[in-house]
Amino acid sequence: MSARGGIAAWPGLSPEALTEWLWVGGGCPEDCTAGVEAAIADGARHGEVARALRVLARAGLVLDRVAQAVCARWPASVDMAVLAVDLSSPSEREAAFAVLSERVAAAPERAAAQARARRRHGHVSDARGVLAGSDRDRALQAALALDALALEEAALHIAALGAEGAALGARLVWLRDGAAALAEHAKEQGRGTAAFWAAMFRIWMAEQDLTCAQAALAAWRDLGGDASALHRAELRLMLERGSADAVRDVLAAGLDMSAPWRWDAADHMLWLRSGLACAAPAADLARHAASAHRLFARHNGLLHLHFLCREAACDWRVLVPGAMLDATPEQSLAVARADLRIGLPARALGRIRVALRCCDAEDAALRQRLWATRAEALMRAGRLDAAAAVLERAAPVGAPAAADFAALQAELALMRRQPGAALAVLDPVMSRSSARPALWVLRARAEFARGAFAAAQAALSARSELTGQAAAADPRARLVADAQTPARSAGWAAHMLVQRALWPFVPGGGGAIPRQLIHYWEGPESPALARSRARWAALHPGFAQRVFDAAQALHWLRARGFDTLAARFAALPGPALRADLFRLCIILQEGGVFADLDEYPRLPVTPWLERADCVLCIERGFGTVANNFIAAAPGQALIAQALEHACAALEATARPCPWWDTGPAQLARAVAARMRADAPPPGVRLLSQEAYDRRVSTNLPWPHKRGAEHWRNAAPVDSIPGTA
Repeated sequence: MSARGGIAAWPGLSPEALTEWLWVGGGCPEDCTAGVEAAIADGARHGEVARALRVLARAGLVLDRVAQAVCARWPASVDMAVLAVDLSSPSEREAAFAVLSERVAAAPERAAAQARARRRHGHVSDARGVLAGSDRDRALQAALALDALALEEAALHIAALGAEGAALGARLVWLRDGAAALAEHAKEQGRGTAAFWAAMFRIWMAEQDLTCAQAALAAWRDLGGDASALHRAELRLMLERGSADAVRDVLAAGLDMSAPWRWDAADHMLWLRSGLACAAPAADLARHAASAHRLFARHNGLLHLHFLCREAACDWRVLVPGAMLDATPEQSLAVARADLRIGLPARALGRIRVALRCCDAEDAALRQRLWATRAEALMRAGRLDAAAAVLERAAPVGAPAAADFAALQAELALMRRQPGAALAVLDPVMSRSSARPALWVLRARAEFARGAFAAAQAALSARSELTGQAAAADPRARLVADAQTPARSAGWAAHMLVQRALWPFVPGGGGAIPRQLIHYWEGPESPALARSRARWAALHPGFAQRVFDAAQALHWLRARGFDTLAARFAALPGPALRADLFRLCIILQEGGVFADLDEYPRLPVTPWLERADCVLCIERGFGTVANNFIAAAPGQALIAQALEHACAALEATARPCPWWDTGPAQLARAVAARMRADAPPPGVRLLSQEAYDRRVSTNLPWPHKRGAEHWRNAAPVDSIPGTA
C-alpha cells in the first residue's frame, strides 16, 4: 500500500499509531480495509483487531467489507458484531444488527451491548425493546426511559437501583420537577456520592446557574471520584466564568501538546472552546478542530466546535455546510444550527424536516430539541405564525423542555407586542426553572414593555446574580433606569416604541432614497465579510456600493468641511463608536442605504424604499431603533436629530458606549420625538423585527464578536493613532 498525499497508507493495528494517523489526515477506507484484511490473514488476534476497530469506528469510518470479515472470522463474538454495526453503511446496518441479535440470543447476558448499539445509532425504541422485561441492566434501562421521557418507568428502575441510581435520580427530578426542585432533592440525599454531585454539576451547568454549579463541584471534590473528570469540570466552570486564558494555560501545562491525538474528547472541547473565547489564531483552531473531529466523528460537541472553528477561519462564501454522510438526527441538528449562524434559516428548516422524519419516535428528548430549533428557524425567517403553529403542535414533556419552549413562546409574544402573554407563559416555568438567565431577560423585557420598570430592573438584577456580571455594565439595565427619568430620555423613547402597535406607513413627498449601499469595516478582514458584501451587491443591481474604513471615513468628513465631526470621530475610542457616528453623518449628507456587514440579505430591500424618505427597524428587545440598517434620503430631519443627540451624549461622557451614546438608544430618542400621537411622520417606514427578518438575517455571530476588541467585551481603547 502506497502513501497518499504524504500520509502513510496504513500504520498497522496499534491504536496509538492509528490515532496519530487519523489525526494527520489518514483514514482512507480502501487503505483501512486492505490493512485489516491483511492483518486477519496474517493471524491477528481478536483483542488487537477489536482495539484497532474501536478507533476506526470512533472515527466514523464506513468499512462494510471489514465488518463482514470480522464477523466471519469470529462467528460467536458479540464484541465483533457490535463493531460490525458501527462500521457498516446505512444500507448494510440492519443486516449487521441482525447478526448481533443472533449472537446476543445465544448470550443473553450481553443484551446491554445490543441495546447500547441501538441507542448509539438513534434507535431508542429498539434499544428499550431489547431490554424490556429484564431485571438486568437497570441503569441502562433507566437512561433509555429518560431518553424517551417515560418518567414513571424511569422512576421504577431508579428505585430498584437504590444508592447506585442517585445520579440518574437527579436527572429524573430535573426532568420531572425542574431545577428548582433539585435543592430539596439534594438535602434528601445527604452527603451523597461523587457520581450524584457530578450529575448535579452537569445539570446546573445546563441551567446556566454557575453559583449552584460551584456548590455541586465543591461537594463532588470533597467526595473524590474520577480526578480527570473533576479537573475538567473545574476548567469548564472557569471557562463559563470568563477565564479562558487561565484555562488555556492550565491545559497547555497539563496536556501533551506534542501528541494531541492522545487527548480525550473532553480535552479537545476545552482547548477549542478556550481558544475561541480568547481569540487564538483561527487557522490553528480550525486545523485542530478538523483533526479532533476525524478522531471523534460521532462526538456531537466536537462537531459543533468544528463548525464554529471553520466559521472563524474559512471564507463564508464556501462555508455552506453540505450534506453529511450517514448524518444522524443529532448531527443534522448541529448542521442546522450552523446554517442559522450563517443566516440561512431556509436551509436549516430543510435539514430539520429530514431529521424529524428520521428521528426515532421514542427519542422524545431529541425530537423536542428538533421542534424547538424548527420554531426558532421560522422566527429567524420572520414567519411568526408558522413558528406559533410549531410551538402549539410540539407539546413539551419535562420541565427543561417546558422552559425552552416557554422562552420561544415568550419571545414570540414580545415580537407581537403582547407583554402580558409573555408573562403568562413565563410565570409557571420560572417557578420550576428560575435559575435560567435567559428567562430573566425575557421577563425584564415584558415588564419594561408594560411599564413595570421596577420589576424589569429586579429581573435584570436577578440575571446578574446568576451570571456574576455587574448589572451596572448592562446597557439594558441602564435603559430601564433611564425610562424612569423625565420624558424624552432614551428609556422613555424605547418604552414608547415597544409598547405601541406599529403605525401604518404614510407615503412621503420628499426626495427618493439614493440607490447606493454604504458599509463600514475597520480592522482585519473577517472571513464572513466578502460573502456579505457580494450578497448585498448581487441583490441590488444598479446600486453603487462603498465600504469605508476609519481612514477613508475620516477623509470623507474632512473633505466636506466637517472639521468638528472629523476631530470627534478621530478621538473616539473604538471602531463601533466611529462606525455609529460616521453612518449618521454620511446618510444625513448623501442619503442611501447603510447596512452593517453582519446583516445578510436573503431578499432585496428595495420594496422598503418605495415612496419612503426614511426606513428604520424597531428591534426586538427593549424597543430601541436598530442602527445596523438605516435607509434615508439626504437631509432627513430625523437623522439630523439622531446625530445631534449622539454628539450631545459624547460631550457628556468620557467613556462612551456605542449602543447607548451613538447607537440605537439615541436613534430611538430621535424617532420618538418626531412621532405624532397616532403615527410617525410621513415618509418614515418603521419596520417590525418580523418584517425585517423576512428579508435580512440580522446580527450574525461573526467570529470577531467573541474577541476582547468587540465593543460588547472591550475596555476603552485608544483613538485612531496619529489623528487625535
